[in-house]
Amino acid sequence: MQAEKRKKALVAWREVLDRSTSWEGAEEQYHELLRSADEMERDGLISSHEWRKLARKAAVVFSNASNS
Repeated sequence: MQAEKRKKALVAWREVLDRSTSWEGAEEQYHELLRSADEMERDGLISSHEWRKLARKAAVVFSNASNS
């Protein structure tokens, strides 16, 4: 059950990451990704190492959108 919950949470996180957004929406998208990663870590679905990887990916998307 935990594995299925983890998989669903990561799929949902990835959907937000892949969502096309303008630079105006980039900050909200970034915060949504971090909140989701925080929840997954708090629920024990991901490790702190995995959280850092997700946070880095979110930061790259935010940076790319902000520079567009």
